[in-house]
Amino acid sequence: MKIELLAPTEAAEPPSGKARGNATLDLAAKTISVRTINLPVPSALGDFDGYQMQVIVPGRETIYFPLSPGREIPLNYYGSGALQVDARAANTRIRIRPWKAESGDWGPVVLAGTFRECFY
Repeated sequence: MKIELLAPTEAAEPPSGKARGNATLDLAAKTISVRTINLPVPSALGDFDGYQMQVIVPGRETIYFPLSPGREIPLNYYGSGALQVDARAANTRIRIRPWKAESGDWGPVVLAGTFRECFY
């Protein structure tokens, strides 16, 4: 299992100041999960109603997974999904972006990170 910290971008800083997250890539289970804290409300960044995780695996298609807001703390978001990856998935990039479900429009990247190595 590999864990990568997701760093805030300039887009996340003004509204919240403390946005953070982590992504966990489990090669054995072929899953990825994300947990974020202190993200701005999506509408603070424009006409958006949620967040999605964008997973960019080199040499493969980009995959998207929705993030769900936490029940107790709405500024925390969580999400996971299945990936067909193996140890060659080094340099897989994770981006968290607001989006509008109805139109599919994306906003700026608010958290980002890269799995440099995917070996145990």
